[in-house]
Amino acid sequence: MPLRHALVAEWPSGLGKGLQSPVHGFDSRLRLYLGHRSAPVAIIGVVPRHRRGFFPEPIAAKVPEIIFLFWVIKILTTAGGEATSDYLAVSLGSRLEAGAIEAGLFLIALVWQFRTTRYTAAAYWAFAYSIAIFGTGVADAMHLFIGIPYSGTTALWAIVLAVIFALWYRSERTLSIHSIYTQRREVYYWAVVFATFALGTAWATIRPWLFTWAISRPGSCSSSSS
Repeated sequence: MPLRHALVAEWPSGLGKGLQSPVHGFDSRLRLYLGHRSAPVAIIGVVPRHRRGFFPEPIAAKVPEIIFLFWVIKILTTAGGEATSDYLAVSLGSRLEAGAIEAGLFLIALVWQFRTTRYTAAAYWAFAYSIAIFGTGVADAMHLFIGIPYSGTTALWAIVLAVIFALWYRSERTLSIHSIYTQRREVYYWAVVFATFALGTAWATIRPWLFTWAISRPGSCSSSSS
């Protein structure tokens, strides 16, 4: 009776966590086991060339290492994006003109980021900064032009964020940012980033109102003290 053979492809161990760092290159080798399960024979193969196009598939992870410096830059990017969006609206005197500029910056940064095939600090943070600008503008526009109260946009973006997470997990069976080495996962990742920026803007706007409402309620500390 002939032996049962198995052909199994296994990524090198560095594919997951190792690729989160820009200093780790993509190991294009596959380890193939051809033989009986009890005595596999290791064969080294080569991963087929990734699809080429205007937006090529990544050949390495496209997110930075999550260290302290990442959160420092993230905070600066968020604050800078909101300040830039507000500055454009005030200086130009027109939300429409400001929105057109913000959308232009967003599209330019989007193309730059998705044209890269591995993590590039300049492209990554430029896109994050443009999302902070454009996301702030979108959240404000939903209130100023469409008339949705900020409480409504907060709830809306929270739902959008939850839906994106659900679709991401349903499609990829992981939400790990260490696995952002395919274009589809990168799309989910940046959709989450955009939704969080818009949600943060809406929430930051209604937070002072909630605080004022809370302290003005009958029986609150400030009311009772007066």
